[in-house]
Amino acid sequence: MPGATRVVTTLMLKLDRVMTEGPREAGDTDDIVGGLLRFLPIMGRKPSPKWYEGVLAPMGGENNVARVVLKHLDFHILHPKRDIYRLFRIAWGISLVTHLSNCTPICHAFIAQNSIRALVNAMDSISPLPTHRDSLEYSTHCVSLGSNCLRMHMFAHDGLTGIIQAFSSGVVPVLMRCAELLANDDEQYFLLLGEDLPKYIIYPSVLRTAKKSLADFDEASLRGPSNTKSTISRTAWAAYHQIVLSIEMIATIKDEGVGSGREVCANDMVSLVCCLLFFFCFCNIPHSSFLVPQT
Repeated sequence: MPGATRVVTTLMLKLDRVMTEGPREAGDTDDIVGGLLRFLPIMGRKPSPKWYEGVLAPMGGENNVARVVLKHLDFHILHPKRDIYRLFRIAWGISLVTHLSNCTPICHAFIAQNSIRALVNAMDSISPLPTHRDSLEYSTHCVSLGSNCLRMHMFAHDGLTGIIQAFSSGVVPVLMRCAELLANDDEQYFLLLGEDLPKYIIYPSVLRTAKKSLADFDEASLRGPSNTKSTISRTAWAAYHQIVLSIEMIATIKDEGVGSGREVCANDMVSLVCCLLFFFCFCNIPHSSFLVPQT
């Protein structure tokens, strides 16, 4: 058994024991998780069969690995002490989920155990930030890691299951609450908000979930005066309005009976949407860009 695999096995078993007994302090798992993060990036090259035998078998399988790691993340999400170290540990927890997700069976086990909701909850728990000069830097790191891991899990299965889970977990309202927690124009955040989520709203099952997830979202309570918002936040709100416009326009088309009750391929709708947008342009009706999947 390779040395790295032995180390991962030992550390995973230690993490299992600590999480089963319950950590006494927030830092009880720091050395274990820190060690795992030093060795797990090797999985980016795809783990060997010996890794499956050496790690998954002693841990009781991929479902138990996922349970332990998500329990570790949840512990820090729910931790009452909101200091800079909590943000640091949440970032580590998300990183651990991300690295282990390179192992396909573990990734599927994460998703089966509602990891998408756990990741959304992790991002939602960051605010309010602790009073520390590095808080914005740490919150940006958490949001970026969370967005990247969400994208990985949303697309882990073929079909729309992951997208629907993300919307039903309230991912859009959470992303909007994170807009003021970014110190820079983060690529992973805007790929998720501005590209990945809008282009799947064209499917009826996603459309229904997206509409429901935004039904009770109090946009006004977050927006505040426009002159108090950062450039990053204004960009995020522009992406949000694109999602809302997409929902409204596609809902209007569906109400006309086109593709009612069916999962319609994007290409069946593109010409109709383009005609509608042309009508808006011709009549000088303000609108923002509208994303639909292109194939």
